[in-house]
Amino acid sequence: MDWKPRSNEKFDGNFLEYMARVRKIKDLDSYLDPPSSSLLSPTLLKNLKEAVKGVNEAINNKERITVVADVDPDGVISTYMAVDYLRKLDADIGYVHAQRSDGHGVETVMDKIPSKTDLLLILDSSSNSVEECEMLSESMDIIIIDHHIITKDNPHVLLVNPQQQSNYPKSVCAAYLVFKFIELMDYEHKKVNTDTYMGLTGLALLADNMAMTEDYPENRYLLNQCLSEVKNVGLLALIKAKKLNQNKLKTMDLSFQVVPLINSATRMDKIELAFDLLFETDFKKAKKIAGQFLDINKERKAILEELSVHAREVAIHEKVIIVVSDKTTKNFNGLVAMQLTSEFGKPAIVLQNESHSGSYRSPEHIDMMKILNKCPYAEYAAGHKCAGGTQILPENLDNFIQWINEYFKDEDFEPTITYDVEIDDDEFDLDLVKEIMKFDRIHGNGVSPVIARVNNIVIEERQLFPKTQEHLKIIADDDFEMLKFGDPEYKPDVDTLSIIDVLGKVGINDFKGVSKQIIIDDLFENN
Repeated sequence: MDWKPRSNEKFDGNFLEYMARVRKIKDLDSYLDPPSSSLLSPTLLKNLKEAVKGVNEAINNKERITVVADVDPDGVISTYMAVDYLRKLDADIGYVHAQRSDGHGVETVMDKIPSKTDLLLILDSSSNSVEECEMLSESMDIIIIDHHIITKDNPHVLLVNPQQQSNYPKSVCAAYLVFKFIELMDYEHKKVNTDTYMGLTGLALLADNMAMTEDYPENRYLLNQCLSEVKNVGLLALIKAKKLNQNKLKTMDLSFQVVPLINSATRMDKIELAFDLLFETDFKKAKKIAGQFLDINKERKAILEELSVHAREVAIHEKVIIVVSDKTTKNFNGLVAMQLTSEFGKPAIVLQNESHSGSYRSPEHIDMMKILNKCPYAEYAAGHKCAGGTQILPENLDNFIQWINEYFKDEDFEPTITYDVEIDDDEFDLDLVKEIMKFDRIHGNGVSPVIARVNNIVIEERQLFPKTQEHLKIIADDDFEMLKFGDPEYKPDVDTLSIIDVLGKVGINDFKGVSKQIIIDDLFENN
């Protein structure tokens, strides 16, 4: 694996200003602490005023509102927010959902929508479900609040989707749009402090891989609210279940510990558990539900590991990694593809053998959805730039491989780790770590965590942890440890008195005393 500095500029001792130059940040203060002035007016969203009017009319006329939830964390969170708020307005409201294995879109719940529904509110999907919406519109009004790419005109619905307007940020999720809907609704009703929904909105933005770059200050602000104060009882129970400190939350805590738990419930076809958690207001009951998430996540990890091993065995390694297998499932295609992309640094497509449909993932700089939609041998690509679904029929596979190899002929997909700062072990003190963590507080799509290269570390000890001995800890001294998760046999020759250079993400372990940590991405021995 190649190591590459992000910049040729040498670290000068002032980390925050150094990083502003390296990452080309224009306003460091606003970047680190996004102001509330970043929030955009909900009135800027096309059709949102009309959606609010339609929902208000349904409430005033005592009409039945049914919400259609999508089957991922953004779908769960946006549905919870909409239903929770509209219940406060005494709306006659319910919600329906499919399971992840059923797929996405209103087409998966056609038989679940109550016949007496007057207003159907579809969240986080179905902008392009024209035929289904035409059928449903014969007996009910339809409002869609969605953020996915629009490929078809849907005249049967009132559509709130920023993709249909040029004057609004595109990298926002459904929960974000529902938050705007609640804001606009509450201008009139004055029923709640809408700030209570900000934290969940920030979590959904992170979970759905929306932009956290400087030109998306609103997304950064909303994620910061989630890190600053957790107001949902169920989410708090989940954080406690993972033994995280709610007062010292980091983006990595949410990305690698909280979001995967919610994802586990959806991917294991137990999405109702996620709804139970978010709607629960009794902390003791929420704790019991959160405990079930831990069990489900263990099961998910075991299945993912088995599928990933199998995928590596059958993978076709071209410019794009392609897996076609009868063992893959809708629930896990994306996760397996993500693991392959992470491991090999190139796009990956995982398809089910029966349908030859599945999921794609790609590095952030590659718009795989656009590329697949250009390709004459792919049936479709839908979702997001770097993550979504596709289908490549068996009779087209050889031609697809030839086409994609030609498309990427000049692309070098060798796995490379880009690091932000290079220092010697004796410079890597606690003050620097705190500065790194301050800079790293908010990250996500387009903003990777700080990767530090620390040189000339003398190893004191090598340990496995916890009791299951599934993770590796390399100790440099009393206040410096390096962790490699899920790989206890990693670099077995690195042991006592080895001298190493290491690349990784920086943190602090304050469980017993205070020690510096690096989550290892790579290391090499230099003696």
